[in-house]
Order: sequence, then C-alpha cells, then structure tokens
Amino acid sequence: MTFNDIFKSSFLENVTQFSPLDTLIGMLFALVIGLFIFVIYKKTFNGVMYSSSFALTLVGLALVTTLVIMAVTSNVVLSLGMVGALSIVRFRAVIKEPIEIVYLFWSIAAGIVIGAGIELTAEVRLKDAATSFVNGIQKIDGVDHVTLVSYNGEYMS
Repeated sequence: MTFNDIFKSSFLENVTQFSPLDTLIGMLFALVIGLFIFVIYKKTFNGVMYSSSFALTLVGLALVTTLVIMAVTSNVVLSLGMVGALSIVRFRAVIKEPIEIVYLFWSIAAGIVIGAGIELTAEVRLKDAATSFVNGIQKIDGVDHVTLVSYNGEYMS
C-alpha cells in the first residue's frame, strides 16, 4: 500500500457531520461554562493586578476549543490540516500568576469535553430491584445505548 492509496481509501470519506443545531447547542454550552469559569476567576482572583482581558480570554478559549474539537472529530482531512496549522501557533503572553495556568487548562478542557460530545454516565441507587426504567430511557429520542450495571459489593483483584 502506497501513500497515495492511503489517501484514496475510504477512511477519508467517513465524515460525521454536526448539524447546525448540534453546533449551536455545543457553543451555547461552551459559552455558559466559559462564563462560569470567568466568574470563578473574577471572584477568586487575589493577585496584584486583575486583567479583564485575560478573564474574557477564558470564555473565548472555551468557545474556540469547542469549535476546533467539533471540526477535528467530524473530518479526518480537516483534523490533519488543523494539526499542521496549530503546530505553528506560539503563545507569547506572560502568565503573571501560576493559578492562571489552571484557568487556561480548565477552559481548554471544557472546550474539549463539550466539542467531543462525551457520553453521559449516571449512577442511580435503587431501593428495590425494579429495573424497568431502563427500557423507558432507551425509548427517549437521542439515546443510542443504555447499559445497566449492577454492583454487588465485591471487586475482582
């Protein structure tokens, strides 16, 4: 198999597209989470000089990261181009407080999680052994898989 054969293969044609509604919902979630991070940063800042532009950057970083991750996960060719483009980006801003790095990573992580569309896992503790609710969850639009796991109190080592 040659290099050209790889690019002619069907893996490049497997494109999962985000609908405009999915993109809008993801961006709204990123905005809400970004604003939450902004408020936490503003309330907890106790350094010498507060930077409102850095605080707003946290919101923008969550939004941009969400959009980039949505694009990367939807198209292999686009993801290769993004990796190439992002590899030349250098950040020259001075981090004044070490805690600012935590807020930067928090915004980036929020954008990655929202953009990737991580699945929902919920823990439910039942008083009785009724498990019929699982069938009801499976019938909800947008739910692909439902798995019920029972814990008996013992771990295998």
